[in-house]
Amino acid sequence: MSKNTQIQWCDSTVNPIMGCAGCELFPKAAFILTKIDEAVSAKCGDWVKGQAKKSYETLISDAYAAIAEPSEYHNNEVTTSNLYHLREKFVDAVKKDYGEDCAEAARRVLEEQVTCYAAKWHLRRGYSLVNPTRKTNKGFAPTFEQPMQFGGKVREAAELSDLLGQSHPKEPWKDGLARMIFVSDMGDAFSDQKDFEFLEKDVILAIKSELGQKHLWLWVTKQPHRMAEFAEHIGGFPDNVCVMTTLTSAVAVNQKRLRDIKTVKATMRGLSIEPLWGEIKPEELDLDRIDWVIVCGESGASKYAHPFHVEWAQTLHAHCKDKGVAFFLKQLGSNPQQNGMALKLKDAHGGDWSEWGESLHVREFPQVFHDFRKEELEALRETQVSLPRRNEATRRTEGGPLTKAKAVDLKPLDETERSRLTELEEIIRSGISAYNAMGKALQEIRDQKLYRGKYSSFVEYCTECIGFSRQYAYMLAKAADTHDRVTPLLEAKGIKPIDRERHLRELGRIKDEGDLKEVIDVVAQCMGDKEQEVTYVVIHEAVEAKIKPAVPVDEEAVEAYPDSSDDIAGFNGLAQKAATPIATPSANGNPSGNGSPKFPLTGRAGFKQSLKQVEGERSGESSQEPLVARLREALVHVERGEVLQAYKILEEILQHRPTEA
Repeated sequence: MSKNTQIQWCDSTVNPIMGCAGCELFPKAAFILTKIDEAVSAKCGDWVKGQAKKSYETLISDAYAAIAEPSEYHNNEVTTSNLYHLREKFVDAVKKDYGEDCAEAARRVLEEQVTCYAAKWHLRRGYSLVNPTRKTNKGFAPTFEQPMQFGGKVREAAELSDLLGQSHPKEPWKDGLARMIFVSDMGDAFSDQKDFEFLEKDVILAIKSELGQKHLWLWVTKQPHRMAEFAEHIGGFPDNVCVMTTLTSAVAVNQKRLRDIKTVKATMRGLSIEPLWGEIKPEELDLDRIDWVIVCGESGASKYAHPFHVEWAQTLHAHCKDKGVAFFLKQLGSNPQQNGMALKLKDAHGGDWSEWGESLHVREFPQVFHDFRKEELEALRETQVSLPRRNEATRRTEGGPLTKAKAVDLKPLDETERSRLTELEEIIRSGISAYNAMGKALQEIRDQKLYRGKYSSFVEYCTECIGFSRQYAYMLAKAADTHDRVTPLLEAKGIKPIDRERHLRELGRIKDEGDLKEVIDVVAQCMGDKEQEVTYVVIHEAVEAKIKPAVPVDEEAVEAYPDSSDDIAGFNGLAQKAATPIATPSANGNPSGNGSPKFPLTGRAGFKQSLKQVEGERSGESSQEPLVARLREALVHVERGEVLQAYKILEEILQHRPTEA
């Protein structure tokens, strides 16, 4: 695990499994040997097919025989690790028998084929036939081809400090986001299906834990088909996991990965096009159900690094803009090209964007990353916790406490100030209503392609003509679409239309029309006064209750309630007392019935206070223990901000109790 990393698109890394089953960055030995045969035979007519394998078998056998006490990890086999470790001896043998040109051809193949940086680290720190007394470094697999589990690493990563709302002066593109943890940068956790049980117990439980829920987990694999199988096994990845796969070109194996990652049960998906070895045309990259694309050039193959044409990145960036997908240009690599000419950069990896043209300064994260824990961040700011907003240059102390804002003496408003406040609030309300009009206009321009007169894409029109970012333009258009979906439902319930973008964005999380109608029904039930504007809290709780259903009723606890008349009266008194701060009384003074909620959501603080008071007064009475247990359950939900869940528990209690005659 690494708390800090130089990888530009994450904050930390963790590896529950080190090592990998192989890929195009670390191919199987047979593939490399075939490439050597092809390259050397092109230089020398005497070289025959299979000669590379035969020569290596002799070298490996001799090296293994020379080890006095070989361990179980010293392989007397033709493996990629053995090919790489014995490359100098192999190249020397080729040079001796076939000359310098053939030796250079063999060396180039070995350098070009083994480019994975994780593999290179293992090759330098794992078991080796060339250096047989060297033991593997702690935390590394014995050899890269032998993946090994390392339990507890993800739990340690979950315990890292929370970065939500923090600023990153040297990496401002990360400002405000939660800690992003790259899972499997030194291996592939989905190399073997036999690791599923370990991954479920060691990784998923840690990610789902209270500490793990603070962070965003970016899980990358070159085996997305197996990742999809694992997702089915666990019922889908947690919402704070972005599942990702690697592409290097447009060849068939990469196209299959692209298709496979879309089958993974997850809320967000990304593509790590690292390194990009060849041009990928827009028609070869279907971005449906993809939220994020990372692109970079190769930097780990010395003088043999594949060229990275800047034009490839520019084409992919334009494609992402057109599809509304976040784009992140990580680095240009060690062999960048532009307009057919080599670019000379000081940074060996081409990762210092101060050396690039400004048009290449694109490091975006998906909107879903920015929405992660957004309400929590806004709530912290509302309680006067001093937190930097995106792109502020405020410095933070790693792991340090949040700084409370200084208290301010507030004087009452005079008549002039109250009048001015009324005027300003009217301006704000007018602006809020304008959001919907703007969204509808953008929606029509996008759908009818009215931008095509001067601009090649909708996003180019937004950014260059009206100065809107891609995310903001799509957010407004989506809000307008949601407005059209919910307005008829609200009007049918006699509720004022919703124009606030934040409220509409929350409702937009519900895709199914039937589910949306149910959410609006709950919102209508929670509205005591239909003339009042619907609050965000009501909408959020209704949406959350639909997406994450409430805990089922504990039937045994319900049935355990005594049925004596005294207890009935006591129960009804308790329930009404708990509801007092938030109930809507009917003519007879009891909570309203006839299908409307008995506990409308109009005061979370009062609700919480009443529940605590009732719990305290009745916790010592044995006849009230089941009721108190249910009230405590409701209180837990209130403490978490899940007011609808608590409301449902109270309604369930009343529904399972007889009422007084």
